[in-house]
Order: sequence, then C-alpha cells, then structure tokens
Amino acid sequence: MARRHAVERRLPAVETLGSTSVICTDKTGTLTRNEMTGRRIVTSGAEYLVEGAGYAPEGEIAASGVPAAGAQNAQSDLIRAALLCNDAQLVETDGQWSVHGDPMEGSLVALAMKSGLHPETERSAWALLDEIPFDAQHRFMATLHRNPVGEAWVFVKGAPERVMEMCQTA
Repeated sequence: MARRHAVERRLPAVETLGSTSVICTDKTGTLTRNEMTGRRIVTSGAEYLVEGAGYAPEGEIAASGVPAAGAQNAQSDLIRAALLCNDAQLVETDGQWSVHGDPMEGSLVALAMKSGLHPETERSAWALLDEIPFDAQHRFMATLHRNPVGEAWVFVKGAPERVMEMCQTA
C-alpha cells in the first residue's frame, strides 16, 4: 500500500484492501453485468416503452400498451440516428448476445433491432461519409451519411445539454 502511496487511517481497511484481488464496481457503486438496455423512447409526439433486457434484440416497443410497427412510427428517425451514429456491433454466440464496442452504443443497436431495423442493411443503405468520434471534452458524436435517395443527413448523439446547445429549435 505504501508503494502505491495509499493513505488510510484505519489498519483493518488496509488489511482488507491488501488481501483483495478483485474489486467489482460501476460508476453508481452497484454490481452489474456490464449490460445496458434502452427502456423508453420519448419523442415530441409520444412515449414508447421497450421490453426486454440486455443486448438480446427481443422485445416489443409499445406506445400506451399498443404495439408499435417498428420503423413505420414516429420514433423511427430517432432509432435510425441511434443506430447510424454508433460504432458498436452485436454478436450472438451460442445463444448469448454480446457487444463489440461501447456498452451504451450496444444497447442502441439492440433497440434498433427490436424496432425492426437490421444494422448491416441500414449501414450499407446509409453510406457513412464522415464522422466526429465521441470525445469527453466535446460530449457528442456526429456522423454524416448519404441516404438511399442521395440526401445528406447528419446524426448527433451525446450529452443532452450539449446536443441542445447545437439546436436552433427545442
């Protein structure tokens, strides 16, 4: 402990830390499976609840208890933005889904799959032209895409207060 410049006033705490080989925690201090799940979608027109847990793309998306029809609904642009402004990939191995990339981004890919969007199909149809990767200093990520009819679209995701600063209307 002294070699690592740790300062502790009580000897039992030092003894406990000295004999510890693994510490499991997350930023809230609770133990988790390192999986995130999109549970709610809020647009200007409605609020949708999302079923399912973890990265498995299984579960319904419903507004007020009525099943939503996937990409045909008001939330489709929001979900497409979450999928395309994203570097993660979901992989199924022996019935278990895992994420290659950031856990939060993996949850957005799972959300898109629950809505009926197929990541490979969407990513090939919406050609990626440019990207501003997420940076903790800027607190957002942005991607520039060309849609199937040739229009340019910019998708942005990040800290709500930072994204709202970039908006002309709220």
